[in-house]
Amino acid sequence: MKLFYELEDSVVGIIAGVLLLSYSGIVKIQVPYMDIVLPTVLGVFLVMNVLDVKHFLKDMHENVKLSLVSFAINIIDIVINLAFISKMLSIELPFISDVVWPYTSTQYVPVAASYIIFVNIIWIYWYHKK
Repeated sequence: MKLFYELEDSVVGIIAGVLLLSYSGIVKIQVPYMDIVLPTVLGVFLVMNVLDVKHFLKDMHENVKLSLVSFAINIIDIVINLAFISKMLSIELPFISDVVWPYTSTQYVPVAASYIIFVNIIWIYWYHKK
């Protein structure tokens, strides 16, 4: 258990993905103070991903394949989160600002949001299946 629920990072990830779709204009959800809410949710999701990586390092001997998939997904999620958070807050981070910021433009936001939603839904399914 990481904090309260084993899959809490997946639930937060789905919420973050839906908010990113709303931010891009694809999904019409009116969220008050979106400029504050979205970076906050992405920050919480980032913390959850870091905790998940810590959990992986502690318990990687249980199910190696599932743990490695979890590790890879969390690293990708961390990079995506850092890219959007740093761009929204205008913070320059090495590697993220130079390489990943171009992929946070309007045309790529739906792809990143769909990835986050899809992977977290699949992760919830896989977790309950095992």
